[in-house]
Amino acid sequence: MCYNEILCFSELVPADLERELKNLYMSLCELLRHFWTSFPPTTTTLEAKAVRMHEALHRFHSARLKPFEVCCLKQDAYSIIDKWAQ
Repeated sequence: MCYNEILCFSELVPADLERELKNLYMSLCELLRHFWTSFPPTTTTLEAKAVRMHEALHRFHSARLKPFEVCCLKQDAYSIIDKWAQ
């Protein structure tokens, strides 16, 4: 039985995958922090910043999150195949 959720997560997920997830999380938090500091967009500068950050979030999704999702799905598929092979 698992008493600590963090311990359980680290037992279920390979170390390299956990490290990449933490990096993605920290990067996304930073992008979102910048995004939300531009609200409410009371000036044209803040409005331009909100637009730039919105575009940056879309690029982050395409360049970092989607590949990570694909990698996780592949690893999950491989682990299911390995369990069936046993």
